[in-house]
Amino acid sequence: MDFQYLLDIVLRRKWLVVLAGLIPAIATFVYFSMQDRSYKSDSLVSTGIIGSGGLNLEEDRPYLQDMLVGINFGTRLEKLKGPSMKRLLAYQMLLHDLSGKKEPFRTIKYTEELEFSEADIPPLLKEMQLRLDSLNTRVLPRNLEKPFKEISKELEYDFKSFDDEIIVYRRGDTDAIAAEYESEDPYLSAYLVNQLIQIYIRLSEYEQDRKYIEDFQFAEDQANQKRAVLDTAKNNLNFYRENRTVLDLDVQSQKLVERIVDLEEQMEKERATVKTAENSISEIDVILQQQKEGQKNKELNKILDSEEIVKYKDKVSELRQKYIETRDKTYKEQADLAERQLNLLLEREVKRDAFTEKDYTKDLSKNLEEVQIDWRLQKIEAENRLNSIVAELGILRGRRGGLVTDQNQMTRLQSAYDLANEEYQDAKNRLNAAKTSLEKSYHPLSVVEHAQVADKAESSGRVMFTLFSGVLGSGFCTALLLLLAFFDMSLNNPHQFSKFTDLPLVGTLNEIQGKNVDLNNIFSSNGKNEGLLAFKESVRSIRYSMEESDANTFLFTSTDDNAGKTFLMITLAYAMTLKQKKVLLIDTNFKNNTLTQMSETAQRNNLLATKLIGENNLEEDFEYKSGIGNKFSIDHVDIIGNRGGYNSPGEIFAGKDFHQFVKDLSKSYDYIFLEGAALNKYSDTKELIGFADKVIAVFAADSTIDDADRKSIQFLKELDNKLLGAILNKLDLANLS
Repeated sequence: MDFQYLLDIVLRRKWLVVLAGLIPAIATFVYFSMQDRSYKSDSLVSTGIIGSGGLNLEEDRPYLQDMLVGINFGTRLEKLKGPSMKRLLAYQMLLHDLSGKKEPFRTIKYTEELEFSEADIPPLLKEMQLRLDSLNTRVLPRNLEKPFKEISKELEYDFKSFDDEIIVYRRGDTDAIAAEYESEDPYLSAYLVNQLIQIYIRLSEYEQDRKYIEDFQFAEDQANQKRAVLDTAKNNLNFYRENRTVLDLDVQSQKLVERIVDLEEQMEKERATVKTAENSISEIDVILQQQKEGQKNKELNKILDSEEIVKYKDKVSELRQKYIETRDKTYKEQADLAERQLNLLLEREVKRDAFTEKDYTKDLSKNLEEVQIDWRLQKIEAENRLNSIVAELGILRGRRGGLVTDQNQMTRLQSAYDLANEEYQDAKNRLNAAKTSLEKSYHPLSVVEHAQVADKAESSGRVMFTLFSGVLGSGFCTALLLLLAFFDMSLNNPHQFSKFTDLPLVGTLNEIQGKNVDLNNIFSSNGKNEGLLAFKESVRSIRYSMEESDANTFLFTSTDDNAGKTFLMITLAYAMTLKQKKVLLIDTNFKNNTLTQMSETAQRNNLLATKLIGENNLEEDFEYKSGIGNKFSIDHVDIIGNRGGYNSPGEIFAGKDFHQFVKDLSKSYDYIFLEGAALNKYSDTKELIGFADKVIAVFAADSTIDDADRKSIQFLKELDNKLLGAILNKLDLANLS
């Protein structure tokens, strides 16, 4: 759709667009003028999320830090807007307005519609004060909750009012939260915002300290429980030691084993001495082998007792003990490292002091005689001591079985004690950490700016909303006009005509206002009447196109009735006479012979026309007319009217030479105009086309295109050069161009 066409539509209806914007603008202006003035106060609170006590945005993973900042702010904002805060704030505001201690900001207007009375207020105030002091945000008892909600709603301190009027947000990229409130009283706005922030800080500190206290108490209870378990394990261990006379099982066990080993060695020696001399060498070998092993043990003991080895052993033991006490894996790793170093040192010392077979052979050779003499001397005594040794071994082995039982029990009790001690140390460390956190608890919230009493009322935005509503109204009207233009199927302007018909346009004619149209006045007008001037010039333009076509006979038709064909033919005929042209109008519209009805009966017949009508046997169908009333009385224009009928031209002219009739008439007239019936209803035009040089289709601007019109238009397009073009008639003067 042509932009200029759309623009013309809007410009032609500019006063409607202006009115559509002016009405809502005036209504908006009046509405905002009637509204009460409001006053706004705001306060600023530092959260401590960013900075020395909070997150550092310059650390690694800034995106993660930024996300954490957003989460922290979101949590705080939700808490500040949450129902708990609204409830405590409502308590505070109701206490201020209803307690009578201070001048109230708002008062209750008691009416019959209210379901509460003054008697419900004192117990409610008492309970609200208790809840506010203890920061208790639970729902009130049923008998108090209902009047609380009703009174809050009446004074506009209810949750919904707070949601609508309290605004909390993060102030830019800072770590501060801003709170705003707007009301009809500047002192109310400042008081409410300050109370909101004060309650928020109190509640935040209370909840934070409560967490620290709960953590400390829990850690203390855990430490006491672990201490009791440790004391029980320690008492069990000491009690067993006292009852069993167990002072040091390791020392006792070691001594007992050593004594048994000594006695068993003595017993073997005694038995070996008793053996025959033949077995003395083998016995001596056994003894020598035992001595060799003893020498090795001594050498190993010497290595193990060295200062460097003892130092590493002590270090390993110390690190193991620290790991048990602290459960710090660093000590465990250091202990493992020291143990590996100890093993490497032992391996090195053993290799350095390695024993050789040569050394032991030398010792054996050296002491062989002394050993043999010793065996001979002890042989007699060995038999006497053998029995006593066996008896003593039986006693000692019995005692060793008891020590094993004690060792197992002591190991179990010691393990229980060590585990209890480890858990107690862990609990004590947690207790110390909780105690430190409680002592060093940090409250990051602080007021940066307190709410101040507003000096002037807030702008109502009256001008802005007025302009907006005016623009919106005009815009809606413009959009509606364009939408109607988009769906408009009428031919009310040349653009629409070209869009829906695609026919060549010979000319356009605006509609002339008034019932009595005088062509003489129209064409003699001085141009002061814009409509008459436009009409006259349009007719002249069409006349020029007809003259340039070199055609003599024109058939005027239309797709539907009431297109204005008859008036157009008369007007064009008159315009032709102004150039001294003779024009003949033949009414061939038998179905609707308006031209004939408008014409007057001739007082004196045109001899040529009468003669030709008679010669072509057309006197039953046509008759000569003298003119069209006084107002259309024009020189050099003759009219042949028809007698009407329901037959088509082809049927009427059957057996008659209408073609010759028109040809003969054309010799005496410069132009002959024929009128055909509407194409949508009748076939008359199609049967008359053969008698005309050119066809002119007339369309009324107030008509619309339907399926019948489309078929008729397609027929006109198929005429090709036979069709001179179309004339768009009855246009609004504004749509003429």
